[in-house]
Amino acid sequence: MSEDEIDMLMNLMDDSDASIRKNAVVQLGDIYAEKSADKIAEAALKDPNSKVRRHAAIALEKIGSDLTINKLIKGLNSSSKKIRSNAAWVLGVIGDQRAAEPLIERLKTDDDDEVKERAALSLREIVPISLVDDLIELLDDPDPKVRQRIAETLGEIGSQEAVDTLIKKLNDKDTDVRWASIVSLGQISNEDAVDALIENLNHEDDKVKRHAAWKLGELGIERASGELMELLKKDESKQMKQHAILSLGKINAEKATDLLIKIAMTDEELGWHGSEAISRIKSSKAVNKLVNVTLTDDNKWRRKNAAWILKNIKDERAVEALVGVATSHHSEIKRCRAVEALSQFKDEDIRDMIVSISNEDQSKKVQKTCRKALQG
Repeated sequence: MSEDEIDMLMNLMDDSDASIRKNAVVQLGDIYAEKSADKIAEAALKDPNSKVRRHAAIALEKIGSDLTINKLIKGLNSSSKKIRSNAAWVLGVIGDQRAAEPLIERLKTDDDDEVKERAALSLREIVPISLVDDLIELLDDPDPKVRQRIAETLGEIGSQEAVDTLIKKLNDKDTDVRWASIVSLGQISNEDAVDALIENLNHEDDKVKRHAAWKLGELGIERASGELMELLKKDESKQMKQHAILSLGKINAEKATDLLIKIAMTDEELGWHGSEAISRIKSSKAVNKLVNVTLTDDNKWRRKNAAWILKNIKDERAVEALVGVATSHHSEIKRCRAVEALSQFKDEDIRDMIVSISNEDQSKKVQKTCRKALQG
């Protein structure tokens, strides 16, 4: 693009129509027009239209002028809180580490909450490891929004040094700070952080407890299974129990099999979650117990649920056991129930087996059960 065309686009940035200003900024960014960087920085800081400011920030990221970075850093000290806030935000979009120290200074000294929150959010994108100690100090800032954002930032950058302080922040008076701290400990996930997650399964804040349970499952921390089982037995919150159940499934807690089967078979609200967890664990102990439920339980819903879990476990022993009962001299009712359970597997080979059972079994009830299974 010629110099005259660039000048024309820069002039259009003064147009009264925001859409024209925005399009001019976008085009200048696309051609990396460095001579326009100062004017685009001005738009990023002061344009009254948020879309223009946003596209100006994106254009500056593309152009990457040193002069622009200095202008934006200078904007952090403006007497206008709006310009300080915009400068903090744009510096985060550009992602230049030279802005880290000025942003931290703004966090320490600014008297406007919005400016401080923007600075904290931008630091998440650019803070170097060398400045982690400064961030840890800010976990004691009187503004809870700053404490929250700094806790989030420390988790995002995986700061091992912050673990002890984040553990202390689990008792912060602000619920969002406690939440951000437990989330960050889960992101860092070193030995001390995992210990803190397990310990805080008994935290008085349900939000902290729920995230600790969820994250232990995501991380696959098998040694947390005992505490999760205790939580499942004692906690009265259905939502908390749900998180504990799902995490037990994710960490393949085989010792929780009996408890999960009980929940799957008896709890109308949590039964589905229990079924999902057992399907993940794939325990041989679960297979034997569930086959027994399909054959002996008088409740049709429990039998069907047990068969559904067996289908998802995908253990051939379950099919062999059920086929063995359906084709043997067991009682008529057990043969019918075995066919019912097999019908849940939705497998072509099993379907052929049910056809064969229908042809060979002399019992009218078994034949009727087979026909119904084949129609399902």
